Amino acid sequence: MRIAVNRNLLKLHGRFYVVQFSDSLYLISQRFGVSVSDLLTYNDQLSGSSTIFPGEVLYIPEPMSKTLNQEADKQRSRQRSRRQRAQAGHLTSKHQSAKKRPPRS
Repeated sequence: MRIAVNRNLLKLHGRFYVVQFSDSLYLISQRFGVSVSDLLTYNDQLSGSSTIFPGEVLYIPEPMSKTLNQEADKQRSRQRSRRQRAQAGHLTSKHQSAKKRPPRS
């Protein structure tokens, strides 16, 4: 199965779902919190048709809000780590420079 990927988007996360009897794209979209349009976009085998069959495998992208929140959390975590390393480096350099000073006479 081919999945359309735009390299300018955030890293995509999702799952696969096997269509069950009486499923529709609308019901699947509601169950997973994505739009029917997203389902059509990420599942080339549908080729614009909304007809699905039991046993068919669909890619369900994560809802964008969840993906954006995860990416924002990762970015905040990276920034926090950088700040902590910078502060540790700053304290270390102050401590080292204090040690290197000759004693006052």
